[in-house]
Amino acid sequence: QPPRPTAPDLTLFAVDGTEHSLSEHRGHPVVLVFVASWCRICRAEMPMMAQAYREHMPHNVIFLAVDSYEDRATVAKFRDDLSIPFPVLVDSDGAVAQRYHINGTPTNYFIDREGRVRDVVIGGPLSRSYLEKEIAPQTNSAE
Repeated sequence: QPPRPTAPDLTLFAVDGTEHSLSEHRGHPVVLVFVASWCRICRAEMPMMAQAYREHMPHNVIFLAVDSYEDRATVAKFRDDLSIPFPVLVDSDGAVAQRYHINGTPTNYFIDREGRVRDVVIGGPLSRSYLEKEIAPQTNSAE
């Protein structure tokens, strides 16, 4: 099979003001989900994502949400309404969404420890079993 493409790097600020870069998470599997506050499916998917994030904390699986084309206040309300426990990044001008060719939300990118894209799932809601199928191979190797 052809080599997997490297995920484009991104650097964005989370709602809480902390800066996050994809490259800083090399060595850890990353679940990168593109969302929007108005997206019903995103809202439906978030409780499962939050639960998976909490359960995989010991495995150092990184969860990042990117909200594009919305301002910080809107994104903050979305995070707070759904009690999202992982960083929600603000891509207000949509530059990162364009770099990732996002055509709809949610779009889930599964990125391995080397920073390569293992899988992309557009639409949803994503099932917990599918999420686990993507994460499990990444959590079994030595920490």
